Amino acid sequence: MIGQNLEHSRPGAMIGLAFSVIFVAVVGIVTRARCPYKIGAAYLFGIAVFAAVCWCLGGLIGMGLATFSPEFYRHAFRGVPEAFPEMLRYAWVGGSIWGWEFGGLASVIVGSVLFRAKWRSLTEEASEGQTATASI
Repeated sequence: MIGQNLEHSRPGAMIGLAFSVIFVAVVGIVTRARCPYKIGAAYLFGIAVFAAVCWCLGGLIGMGLATFSPEFYRHAFRGVPEAFPEMLRYAWVGGSIWGWEFGGLASVIVGSVLFRAKWRSLTEEASEGQTATASI
């Protein structure tokens, strides 16, 4: 049982690892490997939180689709159980997986863009401060 659960979690772990590597590469390139750990970790935490919110929203959207249009849901996806409670569980699992994957991708993209903007503002503030002290 435990081995079976681990086997099903590998694709998700690989996707999460790939998204993390992408974000770490963006941080390294944008900052020229000068990013303090605290700043990078804060953005990575924000990305994870946003992906988790998308996980929940994806599950709810899947359940909503199955609830409001069960016939469409049964025809659109394979292996959907006939009984309504089982169909809702199936919809939660499918929707939450899609929410996690697409939400993870979206959060890495948005997080990387926001990180770059923040880093630019920090470096501009630092260079303005150096210019002001140099002129005194």
